[in-house]
Amino acid sequence: MALKRINTYFNKVDRRIFKAAHRNRGIRLRRIVTLERDDNVGWHAHALVATAPSRDDQETRQILRNEWIRHTKRFATGKFDKYLFYGEVDRGKTLSYITKHTHNNKDYTKGFIDTRNTYIP
Repeated sequence: MALKRINTYFNKVDRRIFKAAHRNRGIRLRRIVTLERDDNVGWHAHALVATAPSRDDQETRQILRNEWIRHTKRFATGKFDKYLFYGEVDRGKTLSYITKHTHNNKDYTKGFIDTRNTYIP
């Protein structure tokens, strides 16, 4: 999964939520994004995303899901369609899960924090 595709996706999400303010004032949805490589799936993204201001959890997840499906539908193969997006409320374990492969004592890691798309004001 290319960083450029994820960057484009989050720009669309930010534009949908914050309109022009994301570009004019640099306002973005708070998030930590990691990319991970798995032998069975290949490269894929994980993210811990804050609820959008003036929206509830469900509405925020729906925006994230709709934009992701719209953004990736041309790459979908049918086999993974139901796995293209998964979102749930954080119960305190998401950060450790999404960063599980971003660091270890080996020379090779299976993942990294996507600094282009991570936004913590």
